Amino acid sequence: MRTEFALEFYSTSYRKSESQGKSVKSLGAAKYEIIGEVIYLTSEVWVLDFGICAFQESKPPAGFGVGSIVAAEINLGIDPFFYFEGLHALPGMPPLIYSWVINSIGQQTAPFIETHEPVEHKVMIRDENKLGYKGISKTDAWKDDNENGAYVLNCTRLDAPPKF
Repeated sequence: MRTEFALEFYSTSYRKSESQGKSVKSLGAAKYEIIGEVIYLTSEVWVLDFGICAFQESKPPAGFGVGSIVAAEINLGIDPFFYFEGLHALPGMPPLIYSWVINSIGQQTAPFIETHEPVEHKVMIRDENKLGYKGISKTDAWKDDNENGAYVLNCTRLDAPPKF
């Protein structure tokens, strides 16, 4: 299946890197170790280029500016329409919508368990001892796993320039 979308990244820890090269290494299920350059930054959103560009709609970490080289372990996800519906129109925002072929889709099968970490209130998280995926033909986040569907898409990026 051919589709188009931008990528959103998330991490809890970023550090400056002395490396001048961009890199990405898969750590499994949507998690990557990257070295990338900050190519766009405002007080509300920033974009990293680690061979492919992705955005995060949040306040950037202190001490980083355009041109900073960043190392981090990140999680990548498909833009849930933040870029598509609005961020693309910000002055200077680069094009981030890439063309893809979806090779396969895996749906998370681990059950939810109750925890009180890191807060005192009850929180439901996936049982990390039972993480796994089953192959499915399409996603349905409104119905899968009681509206808690979590997926990993195995995709190939097509050789086309990104667009808005």
